Amino acid sequence: MSDLGSSPCETACIYSAGSENPAEMCGTLFVKARKPQKCCECGGEINPGDRYEVVSGKWEGEWLSFKTCAPCAEIRKAFCCEWWTYGTLWADAAGGFFEYMTIGCLDKLETAAAKKKLMAEWRAWKLR
Repeated sequence: MSDLGSSPCETACIYSAGSENPAEMCGTLFVKARKPQKCCECGGEINPGDRYEVVSGKWEGEWLSFKTCAPCAEIRKAFCCEWWTYGTLWADAAGGFFEYMTIGCLDKLETAAAKKKLMAEWRAWKLR
């Protein structure tokens, strides 16, 4: 985990670069995939049997639905402190969060899958 500081996770917020656009109405469910789906955040495959988050709602008069793999949903919940734009989690993390991320940030995540995902995305950012 080279180049990650060992201090606590002080700068633990991923801020969205987009404009705030709250939903007029929305609902969130965690479901089990019956067929392959695609995560709106990482673009990865959600396989049959995997649990994932589905958010459906109305934004500016338009009905939309967003599917997020469980690791990305956990990371978004832990680090998006105010609001976010669906589909921009990793671009927003690269815009500032990764620069200040420490090993202590992993303590904010519960599952091994989310920790592995966060480290993989951080490593990919580091190699750019």
